[in-house]
Amino acid sequence: MGRNKVLVSDTTFIIFGFDGPCGGYFANFFDMEDEDYKETGHPTDEVGFFPGVSKNVVLDFFEKHNAIELVQEQVPEAWTNLCLDLPC
Repeated sequence: MGRNKVLVSDTTFIIFGFDGPCGGYFANFFDMEDEDYKETGHPTDEVGFFPGVSKNVVLDFFEKHNAIELVQEQVPEAWTNLCLDLPC
């Protein structure tokens, strides 16, 4: 399972990757100022995991959170693998 972290701001970040046993990609958005996150540590928004989703769903998730360029800059190898539909 791959896990890649992208800092979106001082208080928000995204974790994404590929989970082979679940059969696809996942992405989680965390807002450290969100009350639920403070209480539970759970993501504020997420896609995939049980079961995983396609790369296109993760790319849409990045776009939703205005993070496409950040992903490209911060984790370029994972970005390339995701775009090629390879484990990242």
